[in-house]
Amino acid sequence: MFFISDSHSTLSSIAQYLCISHPPNKRTLVQRGGIPLIIKGLSYFTTDEEVNYQGFAVLFSLLADDPQTKVSLSDCRQMALANGVVDLCQNCQKQFRKNKGLQGLTASVLDILVTEYS
Repeated sequence: MFFISDSHSTLSSIAQYLCISHPPNKRTLVQRGGIPLIIKGLSYFTTDEEVNYQGFAVLFSLLADDPQTKVSLSDCRQMALANGVVDLCQNCQKQFRKNKGLQGLTASVLDILVTEYS
């Protein structure tokens, strides 16, 4: 299990080394409570642009369709919603208005969640 520390490197490293394009690691991250942990980390580092980018990149990877991961996307998406991901996306979009990549990433996360329930 990962623990949030004073350094943002823990959260940033998750995206780089753990799960993007690696279904077994994505599955393990979900099963061990990674979605709420990432959201909690993002809530601590609301002013750090890089942490937000890396954190939302991991969330996008976990919430997007990937038949190889073999986890319930509906459960993942509900977990993200229950832990406040919508507010974090909106706050991030306000905080980093000039970062087009981060704007697109948070919009994509919101789109995934809206598609689930439309």
